[in-house]
Amino acid sequence: ALRFSGRRLAWLLAVERGDVRCLSSFQHGDHASPHLQSVGLAANQLLMHVPRLPQKLRRGEGLGGGPTGRISWLRRCVSALVDEERIELPWPIALETRQYAERLIQEAVRTELVTPDLSQISSLEDLLHPPWNEYPELSALLELSAFWLQKQELVTKLLRVLVPRYRFYNRSYTRMFRLQRPPYPNQDAFIMQGFGVLELHGNPWPPIGKPNLPKHVEGEAGSSVSVEPFKNKYFINVLVSAAREASQNSKKSQ
Repeated sequence: ALRFSGRRLAWLLAVERGDVRCLSSFQHGDHASPHLQSVGLAANQLLMHVPRLPQKLRRGEGLGGGPTGRISWLRRCVSALVDEERIELPWPIALETRQYAERLIQEAVRTELVTPDLSQISSLEDLLHPPWNEYPELSALLELSAFWLQKQELVTKLLRVLVPRYRFYNRSYTRMFRLQRPPYPNQDAFIMQGFGVLELHGNPWPPIGKPNLPKHVEGEAGSSVSVEPFKNKYFINVLVSAAREASQNSKKSQ
């Protein structure tokens, strides 16, 4: 079997060549074969626009700015995205956060080509025991995930939820929408590029985008456009509708 350094080099060369299928051939001696023979196109290349220059971030999380403050802020944003799956950020920060989140998920999906099914992990403690602790690629992924995801449960979510979701994706793992710049005197009105919504594909939140924009409503005073297209799905309105229906049914039965 190849030593770790040689195996890692061959693994990286296969990635550079774009030959995702051949990654599954780098086995670990007599270890169990990986359950995947190939993954989606998104695991091999970033299917999104990558800016030529890094975006300048305005502040550095109280660390004096510079690279340390920048990384600290981006770590917090990546953790929030994995946790909530949809966040609102200033547009430059959303652009930077998206790149790091895409690469983190990409590495996690790619690692599964040389390991058993990561969704079978019940907790991170399982990774300390065979067969998981016999895969150096998994150790490298855990080190990377522990740096960018600031909570232990987020690392578990990456392995058990996001990796199975994005195994065969042929598009980017994230999506961005641009929001209107808030007017003065809003405290964020000075942000020239405005805000954006950054979300993970397959999130549980109501969809946004052109097919789900506010709908026209007839007979409403003032604007004819509903600013709350999902108002009927609010929890309190669901309860009121159910109570109204139950009341009507009871009256009919009397």
